[in-house]
Amino acid sequence: MPHVSIKIRAGKPDDRKTEFAEAVTRELERIFGTNPDEVSVKFEDVLQENWKEQVYDPEIVNGPGTLYKHPGYTL
Repeated sequence: MPHVSIKIRAGKPDDRKTEFAEAVTRELERIFGTNPDEVSVKFEDVLQENWKEQVYDPEIVNGPGTLYKHPGYTL
């Protein structure tokens, strides 16, 4: 039962979030054979001025080693 949690810069429209959640659900089904009814997707909006403190430092730089795609930027 995958739960996908996405942190994203605040201000993205809800319809795009819904579109992304549907795409993630399809890909989980395709790649892992997950039943779509078992998938949940959450978005957490983060203000740009808080990104370093709330996301970059704790989850990208000092994360638990579970980051599978590293960003091409540094802060």
